[in-house]
Amino acid sequence: MRLLAQTFATDAGTIQFSLSVFFFGQAIGQVFYGPLIARFGCKGPLLAGRGLYAGTSLLPIVAPTAESFIGLQFLQAIGGSASMTVNRAIIADLLQAEKADRTMSLLILIQTLAPILAPVVRSYTAHAGASRPVAFAPELLSEAPR
Repeated sequence: MRLLAQTFATDAGTIQFSLSVFFFGQAIGQVFYGPLIARFGCKGPLLAGRGLYAGTSLLPIVAPTAESFIGLQFLQAIGGSASMTVNRAIIADLLQAEKADRTMSLLILIQTLAPILAPVVRSYTAHAGASRPVAFAPELLSEAPR
């Protein structure tokens, strides 16, 4: 976080605020995607969300200010929440109640830890390379072909 604060010439609190904004974006995205998935199925909303996530994952590398970085984090969270919402819908549709509960618990754990651990991964990768693009390695890796 210190590297991002230095990059944007701001305090660490402003950069930490981006995590709160990210979680808020995830919440808004789930409310937005839930009805779309129920109405149109999983594929269209998932592809739109992944497209938004991919586009906004690369833009923070060139963000000129901390405020634009935070705004891009918000849009990235909205895009990423499509995957979260689709995952939950698929689990609810395909698994029996007990197995669905266990799978959902594990999924929620992973989805909660990922945005919290991402800044830690960023700081380690930034110290290894000390360049702005390296600081965004988690976002770049998330778009790698699977």
